[in-house]
Order: sequence, then C-alpha cells, then structure tokens
Amino acid sequence: MSRSVKRVASLPRFLLLVVAAALLATACTAGSESSDVGTADTFMGVDDFTSDTSDTARIITLSGDLTEFIFELGAGDSVVATDLTTVFPDEAVSLPKIGIGRFLSTEAVLKHNPSLVIGDTQTSPQSAIDQIRAAGVPVIILDVSTSFETMYAKIADLGVILGVEEEAEALVDTLERRIEEAGADLPYTRDSLSVAYVYTRGPDVMLLFGSGMVTNPVIKGSGARDA
Repeated sequence: MSRSVKRVASLPRFLLLVVAAALLATACTAGSESSDVGTADTFMGVDDFTSDTSDTARIITLSGDLTEFIFELGAGDSVVATDLTTVFPDEAVSLPKIGIGRFLSTEAVLKHNPSLVIGDTQTSPQSAIDQIRAAGVPVIILDVSTSFETMYAKIADLGVILGVEEEAEALVDTLERRIEEAGADLPYTRDSLSVAYVYTRGPDVMLLFGSGMVTNPVIKGSGARDA
C-alpha cells in the first residue's frame, strides 16, 4: 500500500491536546524514550510487542493526541475511526467512534476493518488488545507523554510507523520553537506563578494533578511552577 502523504500546514494545538488527554488520566504514567524499531515494516511498542506496519491504509487511534499528531503528519486520510477523546481536528471529530480506548471493545474496533491500531499505555483491557491482535490486526502501544521530551519522542515514533520521519522531525522542530517563543516574553518572572490543576468529575471525584501527569509540562511550558 502507498505510504505517500500530504503535508498539513496548520500547527497542532499541543496545549489543548495535552490538557484534553489529562481529563482521562487518573494515575501517574512515566514517560520513556522513543521505542526500539525493527525493520522498515515492523515496530516494537513500549509493551515489547513487535507489530507489522507495512499496511497503514486503515488506522484506528485510541487517544486524542495520537489522532492529532497523525493528522499533522499528513496521514489523516488513513484514519478510519478514533476513540472519544479525539476533539481535534474537525475532520477527525466527524469520524466513527469506537468508544474510549481505556475501555476497549474488540468488536467496536474490528467492525471498521482496520489495518493498524495505535494506542498507548492507558489502553485497556489487555484482553481486548490480545483479541484484536489474534484477529490479525497489528496493535501498537506507545507511551503516554508526561513531558515535552516524551511528546517529541512519540511524534518521532509515529514518523517511523507511518514512514514520514522527515515530517515528524520538522513537526518536532516547529513545536520546540513555538514553546521556546511562548516562554520568551512572559508577563511574570519564571517560576513566580504557582499553578494547580484540579480535575473534578461529579461530587465524588476530585484529583490534584502534579508531577508525572500530562498537565505538568503545560504548566512548566508557560513559565509557571506546578503547585
């Protein structure tokens, strides 16, 4: 299948996607460096499972940030379904939904006839992942980004998986520059502003996010200190 892709001019709303991902994070998840790569047509995820990446014609994404990055890398036309955490771009929002990646349904995924499924370490249950793989569909598991560095590593991984390494490198360069520019002219002294991110859901759930959570790099990137 053809790996040709078109470039997308718009910049990713990385602050939005990181915060949106935080709305589903209920536990600390440590980041890691870019995964080891096998051949040009295989990829080893962070779960040490090597998947066939020779066919990326029909991709299902199980996390909103994965969807956005794939579209930014120019491969959005290959995405046939996403999970409910995808809120951007508009083209992806209108795609069929398979539910939530953290409560994965084998049937909901397989009915879209995917050639590749991409999730992260919050994708569960493992039994659903195993069933999808047993059906002959590759499932790649990447890490949850809890820092800008691990976010860059995830983009690089996607570049390898999709065969668009140059586009991935260019996107990382753009993000690094934009983040540096955003912090260059702050209206306050760096670290003088203390910010706490509190996630509430109903009367019984109130979580204070901090170190190791996906909101931490957003706060640090703004020049503030995570309370």
